[in-house]
Amino acid sequence: MACGGCSNKSTKIVQKTSRIVEGWTNLLTNRHKNTPFVKSRAQICAKCKHLNNTTKFCKLCRCFIPAKITVKKEKCPFGYWGKIT
Repeated sequence: MACGGCSNKSTKIVQKTSRIVEGWTNLLTNRHKNTPFVKSRAQICAKCKHLNNTTKFCKLCRCFIPAKITVKKEKCPFGYWGKIT
């Protein structure tokens, strides 16, 4: 029998994993490459002091930014991206 919080943790892990896979798939297939939200996010992250310009990982959220910016449901945990309309 699972504890009450376990299923919630499992759901969050599955959602996060799903978004990582979606981001890498989008990146490798150039999906959303030229869309306004990806261009905007790329510009914001390129100027951000938290981006490691060598590895392209965010130093704070530890995400691979070229993949993360292609996922519509992703958010910058620090609020640097606006909502997609």
